[in-house]
Amino acid sequence: MLSRIAAPTLCIAGELDETCPAAVMRRMAGLLKRGEYHEMKGVAHFGWAERPDEYHQVLLSFLGRTAPAH
Repeated sequence: MLSRIAAPTLCIAGELDETCPAAVMRRMAGLLKRGEYHEMKGVAHFGWAERPDEYHQVLLSFLGRTAPAH
């Protein structure tokens, strides 16, 4: 089912996340046609709160590469 998703998709995982383990997120990104994976070292489930600067840099970089131009 994931292989049918054609939209660019960013999967961000925390290295220490037990709710959505990094290995699962990495595999999910690999199943997506245009999936990208980023692992945040030393972070658990709330990367956006634990390391907001890194999280936002990764997200903005992804959007800059994949968002349609207006």
